[in-house]
Amino acid sequence: MNIKEAREFAGLTQKEVEKEFGVPARSIQNWEAGIRQPPEYVEAYLVEKLSQLKKVARVRVIPESLEVRVETLEDGEWELSTSAPIVDNRIPVSILVAVGRFSEAGYKLIFMG
Repeated sequence: MNIKEAREFAGLTQKEVEKEFGVPARSIQNWEAGIRQPPEYVEAYLVEKLSQLKKVARVRVIPESLEVRVETLEDGEWELSTSAPIVDNRIPVSILVAVGRFSEAGYKLIFMG
């Protein structure tokens, strides 16, 4: 498995990998496009860590609909777990409870604005 396959398996974008692992998205783009080769130790590390992310949940704020969604990665697709409206610019307690439960269950959490 290479970095791109591992990243796609984990259901992450290049920007999300940058945010999580501190590797510039531009480097990931170059590696995945074959423009440059990553150091072997970096590729081995990223492939190992990304391939371990089987339980992934993301929390997304949808500004257009004033909604917060919690989604889980199931068979490579994001599926809605729960959602709630944003009221008075506050994240609903039900979302915070859901995030806590996913965290306790060992899910890797990704927060997206």
